Amino acid sequence: MSTRSSATPEPERDGTTWSAARTWRRVLVLASAATYLWVLFLLAMWVLGPMVGFRWQPVMIDAGSMLPVIQPGDVVLVDTDVDVATLDRGTIITFDDPAWPDMLVTHRIVERLDDGSFRTRGDGSGVADSTAIQPDAVMGAGRLLVPYIGLPMLWLRDAPATAAVWALLTITAWVVVARIRDLVDPNAPTEHARTTRRPTGRLSRVLGGPAAVAGPVRRWGPTTLAAVTAGLVVTELGVLSVLWPLLILLIDPRGPQLRLGRWRRSWTEGRLTRRLKPAPFSGTLTSIAMVVVTLASTATFVAATANPSNSFAAAVLAPPTNLTATQSCSGTTPTVTLDWTATTSPQAQGYALQRTSSPQRRIDPASTQTFADTTVSNNTTYTWGLSAYKGTWRSAPATVNLTTSCSAPAPTFVTNTSFQPLGSSATHTVPGSVQAGDLLVVFTGTGSGTVNAPAGWNLLRADDEPVEGAYTRVFWRIATAGDPGTGYTFTSGGSTYAGASVMLAFRGVDQVQPFDSHTGVTYIKQDILTAPSITTSVANTRLLTLHFHEEGTDRGNTITPDPAMTEIYEDWSLSRTIEVAQQSIAGTGATGTRTATASINDDGIMVMLAIRPTQ
Repeated sequence: MSTRSSATPEPERDGTTWSAARTWRRVLVLASAATYLWVLFLLAMWVLGPMVGFRWQPVMIDAGSMLPVIQPGDVVLVDTDVDVATLDRGTIITFDDPAWPDMLVTHRIVERLDDGSFRTRGDGSGVADSTAIQPDAVMGAGRLLVPYIGLPMLWLRDAPATAAVWALLTITAWVVVARIRDLVDPNAPTEHARTTRRPTGRLSRVLGGPAAVAGPVRRWGPTTLAAVTAGLVVTELGVLSVLWPLLILLIDPRGPQLRLGRWRRSWTEGRLTRRLKPAPFSGTLTSIAMVVVTLASTATFVAATANPSNSFAAAVLAPPTNLTATQSCSGTTPTVTLDWTATTSPQAQGYALQRTSSPQRRIDPASTQTFADTTVSNNTTYTWGLSAYKGTWRSAPATVNLTTSCSAPAPTFVTNTSFQPLGSSATHTVPGSVQAGDLLVVFTGTGSGTVNAPAGWNLLRADDEPVEGAYTRVFWRIATAGDPGTGYTFTSGGSTYAGASVMLAFRGVDQVQPFDSHTGVTYIKQDILTAPSITTSVANTRLLTLHFHEEGTDRGNTITPDPAMTEIYEDWSLSRTIEVAQQSIAGTGATGTRTATASINDDGIMVMLAIRPTQ
C-alpha cells in the first residue's frame, strides 16, 4: 500500500504549489478591493436615489465653514420645492451668495428678520453673515448629507497628486476585482471556458459566496467605478465627455456578464450585439446618472472662524492680527498704509480686504503683511476689514478705523522786491525766482487815499487813517509763467504825498482762495502797535503782519515784530517805514493778537492776514 508523504504539498495542475498563507493574502486584497468599490457605488446611489425619487438637488461642498457637521467633499441634497415661508432658525439652506455672483452658499439660519429675510451663519463661524438673505435668493433647504462622494473632485482641483494616487488605487481595485477567479484560484476555468460551476473556496466563505458578492462585484464594480470617474472627468473637463466610454472599455474590456434568460442567446449570437458586447451598458446608465449628479451646482462656505459660544465651532481659518492703519500725506492727498501680522492658517491663500462703501479686493499671497490704500479721500472716516481666505471661505475680519486728515504745508516766503518810494507812482518788477502759481502781494502806504493797481491785480483790503493822513492798500495776483521780469506800475492818482511800497512772493498757496482771514488797525502817536486776533478755518496758514509807519521827519524809524513772529522785510525812506513779519499757524481758530514795537512814537497802520495753503 502506497502512502503520500505529508511533507510534500500536492502539486497543482500548472505545477505550482498552493500556499494557504498566500491564499489568505489574496482573499484579504480581494475583500478590501470589493468593499472599496461597493462603498463608492453605494455612495453614488445614495445621491442618485433621492435625486430621482424626490427631485432633490445635489450640491457638492468644497470648503469648511460648516465644520464639523459638513465636511469638504460631502454632498448636500437640497429640497428646492420647500416653502420658504416655513423656514426658521436652525434650518440649513442653500442660497445665492450676495457678495459673489454665480456662487452658492450653504449656511444655517440663525435669525428670521421682520421683513422675512434670513440672517445666516456657518456652524463654525464667529459672526453672522454680513448681508441678510432675501427669500427669493433661497435655492432650498438641506435634507440629506452624503459624505465623501465629492472628494475626488476636490482633489482634482486642489491636490492633483492626491487625485492621481486615488485614481491609481481605484484602477488597481478594478483590476483586482475583475480578475477575481484568476487571483483566488489560478487553476480555475477561464472566462473563455464559459463554465457555470460555482467556485468554492476561502473567498466564497469569507464574502458569502460569489453569487452573493464576488460575482456581482466582478461584473458591476469596475464599470460602476469607471462611470463615477467619468462623471467627475466630465464635470471638470467637459471637452472630454465624448471619451468616457473608451475609458470604461479600457478598464473593463469584458463588460458586465448579464444573465438575460432567453435574450442571452440573441445577445451572444447576434452580429451587432457581438460588436457591442464589450460595452458596459450598466456602466453607461450609471455614468449618465453620475454626470447629472456631478454637474449639479457647487456650494461654497464663507466667513468661518472660532466661536466659543457655538457648540459647532471647529478648526477654521485664523484671521490676521495686529491690524493697524497709518496715514501719510502728499499735500492734501492721503495714503493709508495697513500693516498686520499674517494669519497662522497654512491653508490660507491670501486676504480679502473690505473698506467702507468700496468693493472687496484680494491681497495675495498669505505671507503679505502690508498694503497701501491710495484711493482714500481726505477728511473722511474709514473702516477696513481684513480676512484670511481660501477659495470663497473667509475668516472673521480684523478691523481698524481711521479718519484721514491731510493738510498742505504752510505757504513759504519766496522773495521780495526792493523798497520803492511811492510819490505819483512806483514800479515793481517780478523777481526771476517767482514761479507760475506763486502768490504776489504788493503792500502800499501813502499820505493820500488813492492808489491805482495795474490790470490783473486784485484789492484785498484798504485801511485809512485820515486824521493824520495814513493810507494802506493790499493788492494781490497769482503769478503766471510770463510774470518773471515783468514790471507792474502802481500810481497814487497824481498825488505828491510821499509813500512807500514793496512786492512779496509766496509759494504753496491756494489758487482759488489765497487768503483765509485778515484785519487791520490804525493808530495815532503810538509806539506799541497791536493787531486784533483773526480766526483761521484751515490748518497750516501763513500769518503776516504788515506795518506802515510814518514820522514827521526823516528819522529812521525801526519796528520790532511780535516775539512769536519772524521779520522777513523792513526798510524806510522819506520818513516812511514798511515792515513785514511772518509765522506758520498749524491749527485752526483764533490766532490771538500780535504786538509790535516802533522805535518812534508816531502814526501808522498795521494789517494782519492769513494766507491759505494749497487745498
